[in-house]
Amino acid sequence: MAENFTNFVLKLAQDPQTLAQFQKQPDPTMKAADLSPAEQSILLSGNAAVIREALVADVGGKDLAGSIWPITVVVAVSIAVFVHAADTEVKSPE
Repeated sequence: MAENFTNFVLKLAQDPQTLAQFQKQPDPTMKAADLSPAEQSILLSGNAAVIREALVADVGGKDLAGSIWPITVVVAVSIAVFVHAADTEVKSPE
């Protein structure tokens, strides 16, 4: 993982505007952050264990490994992915 992965995930947790943009348009938001396709897949998976593993493995995440930040960040990203998925569900006509 590149260090910008950790920086982007931290930004999602700390910046409500970035989180809102990610919730509405995750693909362009991740591309603008220069995330690799693999990093994008990790975030969109919503898998907290995989996201945390990527953060700890990331150069920028090594300092976070023993702190509460990875848990906080994973929760924020998981919520963002869940909200995006709920917004894109196909709804039947009424």
